[in-house]
Parts: sequence; C-alpha cells; structure tokens
Amino acid sequence: MDFYSLYSECPSIMLGLSVGAGLIVYYLLEVVRRPQLTCRRSEWRRFLETHLTILQEKYWPTPWCYESHCQTVLASLLRLRLPDITYKREVLQLKDGGQISLDWLAGVEVGAGSPIVLVLPGLTGSSQSEYVKGLMLAVRHLPARCVVLNNRGIGGVRLMTTRTYCAANSDDLEEALQYLSSTHPGVPIVAIGISLGGMITGNYLTTRGERAAKYLTAAVVMSIPWNMVLGLSSMEKPLCNLLLNRYLAHCLCQLADSMSYQLAGDQHKWNLKQVMKSKTIREFDTQFTAMQFGFRDAEDYYLSSCLHDKLDRIKIPLLCLTAADDPFQPLHAIPLEAAKRSSHVAIIVTARGGHIGFMEGVLPTTYYYSDRLISQLLAAIFSNVDQLKQIRKEADNFASAVFNNIDGKLESDDNVDGKIESYDNDDNVDGKIESYDNINGKIESYDNINGKIESYDNIDFYDHVDGKIGCYDHVDGNIESSKKVDGKIESCDNIDGKIESYDNTDGKIESYDNTDGKIESYNNIDGKIESYDNIDGKIESYDNIDGNKANETREYDNAIHDNVDAATQKSSNNSEDTEETTKGEKEEYNTAELKRGVGEVS
Repeated sequence: MDFYSLYSECPSIMLGLSVGAGLIVYYLLEVVRRPQLTCRRSEWRRFLETHLTILQEKYWPTPWCYESHCQTVLASLLRLRLPDITYKREVLQLKDGGQISLDWLAGVEVGAGSPIVLVLPGLTGSSQSEYVKGLMLAVRHLPARCVVLNNRGIGGVRLMTTRTYCAANSDDLEEALQYLSSTHPGVPIVAIGISLGGMITGNYLTTRGERAAKYLTAAVVMSIPWNMVLGLSSMEKPLCNLLLNRYLAHCLCQLADSMSYQLAGDQHKWNLKQVMKSKTIREFDTQFTAMQFGFRDAEDYYLSSCLHDKLDRIKIPLLCLTAADDPFQPLHAIPLEAAKRSSHVAIIVTARGGHIGFMEGVLPTTYYYSDRLISQLLAAIFSNVDQLKQIRKEADNFASAVFNNIDGKLESDDNVDGKIESYDNDDNVDGKIESYDNINGKIESYDNINGKIESYDNIDFYDHVDGKIGCYDHVDGNIESSKKVDGKIESCDNIDGKIESYDNTDGKIESYDNTDGKIESYNNIDGKIESYDNIDGKIESYDNIDGNKANETREYDNAIHDNVDAATQKSSNNSEDTEETTKGEKEEYNTAELKRGVGEVS
C-alpha cells in the first residue's frame, strides 16, 4: 500500500501523523535549546562555566507541556504530590514588634560550621509551597543547613503588627541575616530568592551594598520580574496572563482576609473592605500595598521595586535564572545588556520554562531543571570557598569602580584587568550622565552637562600622546571635530562659515581662521598671543603683551614668499605716544577683539 492509498483510506490517521511529525520538528528546532549565559568575561563567569555542567546541556522542556502558561500552572499542580517537608521552626522577633519564622530543614546531619542556604519564597509562598519543597529535596544532600524565611503572617506565623511585606522593602531580610550571622559567625550564607522573594533579595543587594556583602557569600534569584512596570503591564494582557493575574489577586485578598484581626479597622490608611474587592494585582497594590508602605500609588511602588537598572549596585556574585517566555516578565525587559557589562551578575535565560516552571522530561519527576541547576551551583560554591573569595574581591572592585555617586553625579567606571570601563547609567542625576569607556585601548566618553553633549573618541579623533590629551567640546551649539594628522591634533570648528583648527604641539596652541580670504593664526606662548595675517603676500604679526595692549604692531616682510616689493620692515612700539602711520600700512585692532580671540584660542 503506497502513501497515497493510505492517505485516501485513512485520512484522519495520516493527518494526525503529519501534525505529530510537525510538532516534533518544531519541538526539536525551536523548543529544545541550550540556556544562554550572559555575563562579561570574569572569574565568576569562568566559575559558572567550569562547575555548572548543566549549562553545557540542552534544556528539554516537557514535550506535552512546554507552553509558558502550561509550564507555570502544571508545574505547581504536579508538585502537589510532593510530601510535606519536616522543619524545625525558629520564630524571630523583629525590632518593630513584628515577627517572622525561620524554618530549618530537619533530618540533615551537618556540622556547626556548615554553610547556610536561606530561601525566600514568592508572593504568598511559605516553606511548604510546592516549588520550595522541590528545592529542599534537591539540596538536602548538600553539606549545608537549609532554612526558609516565612514572611510576616505567612506559614502559620501570626501577624503581630499592621505591617506585612512587599518587593521594595528588605528590612526583614536584613534582620534575619544579622541574626544568622551573629548566631553562626564566620559561616558562609547563600540566599535564594524565588519570584517576589527574589525581588526582596535583589532589593537588599542593591540598597545595602557593603552590608549585604558582609552577610552574604553569594545569591541566586529565580523567575523575578526585573521591571515591575513592564511585568504588570504584561500580566494585564488578555487572556491567559490576565487570568493568572486575577488568580494571584484572589490569593492576595485571601491572605489579607486571614490577617483581618490586624488589618481591619477605620484607623488605617486603607479600607480592608475595599481591598477585598480587588480583582487584579494592580488594584490590590493601589488599595493596600502602596498605602501601607508609603508610596504615592501602585506605579510608584512598581518603579521603586524595579531591579533592571540597579545591577551596578550589587557587590556579591549573583546568578539569575529566568525563562524567555515568563508571562510575568517580557523578554525585552530582562537586563541582558547590563549583565554583559557586569563581572559578577550572571543571567541564565532558558528558551522555555514559564514562571517557576522549568519542568523537563517526558514525565516530570521530583526535581525540575531549576532544582538541578541551583543544586549544582550550591555544591560548587561550598566546595570552592577560597575561589569564591577571589570572585567576591573582583565583584567588590568592579562595583566600587562602576558606581560612584559624587556631588550628585552618577559616574560609572570599571577597573578590571587594568582597564577602566564605564557605561552610561540610565539613572540621570541632576540631568548629568557621565560615562567613560576604555575598550581595546580606546577612550570614549560622553558627558551630558547642562544640556551640552561632549564626546571624545579615540578611533580617529582623540589622541593621548606623551601625556597630552586633546579635548573637543560641543558648546553653545558649535560642533567641533578633530583629526589626527602627522602626530598633530587638529580640530575644526564650523561656525558661521569659519573653519578654525587648533594644533597642540610642544605645548603651543595654534589656530587658523579662514575669514574673508584671510588666514589668521594665534599662538599662545608664555601668555602671549601672536597673530599672523597673510594679505597680499605679507605676514603681519600683532603681539598682545599683558593681554590688553592693542596698539603694539609689528609688520614683517615675508621673505619666504619672495615678496621683494614688501621687503621693508616696519615696526611700532607700545608707548604713551602712538605712532601714526599712513592708511594701508597699518591695521587697527582693539583690545576687546584681541580678548575675544584669546577666549576662542584657549
């Protein structure tokens, strides 16, 4: 039976086989991909490439469930079969009267000096959330103590004050780290933040700086909305994203209702009854979160929570795992360009995975792709503590050089391998943006000060020779360009049809102005301004000594031009009685014009 006969007799079977073959081809070509690691060439990147063998493998998402929303929803449903984890709870009293809990993974025998893994769950998550249980099962074999931080009012922790938690505030995390460091001195601590927990971790790293580096050895964040503004906009798009949005808003309202014993009442800024009517995350944040934490509105809260423009402030090694199809975060909002410039912030992007999904294999087992990756990373960190010290040193040097806030100016520099590289920081402070970039020995800088744009380029125009630096400035609407000719730096300024060039040679500044057919040059030597005018083959020189004597004029015959008729040399000395000369033998120059010329040359 040939193919045509089979198709004629069993069209449904053939159609099904054709569709199946097409889906297999699509899966192999478009879905199965090796994860993308983005980070500059550094000790941290080399560490990851060496120890994370999973990065050399292709990520094989579950073939019947690789769509982003299916990964997001079904990953949680399939994890429901995981057994509850046994913890040993420790309640931590906070400075403001609130409390959080630290749930320590039980049944793990490790020494007192073993490292600590601190896990921060997501939006309404706790130590018994499905993705947290999966992670605990994956890392429990490591020689480390694992502990989960349950936020205020979460996981059976009673809410003692009216304050809860949000992505833009990391005070509770800092108190937890201070406690862990004081009770376990000298022990390496690695923080793992998932979704909202990752945003709290990122907020802590970007706002605490030195203190974060004091308490944490390294950190991992997973499935975080880097840009909350774009992330929420994406979550509000119909249909699937909006349904997820409404489901999460429902979870938030249930959580707020469970805390009504503290949150209800007319004495608060918010109205709990109105909060309970929220249908989306934005409505909930507008009615409750923004009010509780002192933001103007939800948009202000989202802007404060953004991390995509703050990577330069992080001072410890950070690994970020995210999926390109995460419905909570558009791909273009992931700060890959910032990661390319960073020595210690690495972003791993998988082609698929959804939000906290990362299911793999035909039949997803207990461990998912994210669990295996984090487990490998932790094992590498704990077995290479000395190498991590060098990476942390590089990270600190990079961060200190990249982010310097001086006099309200935001300057970024990078001192790595003897090079100073700095990149334009999107943060515009006082309208000034300064960036300095040393790439391949070239120095390019772009400075926006008071609305002026100055650019320095070492490709053809910027020369740093023998300690001399030629600068070219765009001031008052004038455009100056520079050119390096025969070791000289010449710059030409096209102003009102005039071409001025400046040559910095042997400390002298010469400028030539072609106006009305005349070539004027000004030479600044020992504070003297000499100008030469070539008219009718004659060279006239005017020397302004003391900067304000305009009547001292000397006229010389230009023998170089063989002007025999003009061989007579005339000179005039500056004295109280000015010599009168005939018309055509002398040109008058006033002091104001000479001063203006000095300003143009210098």
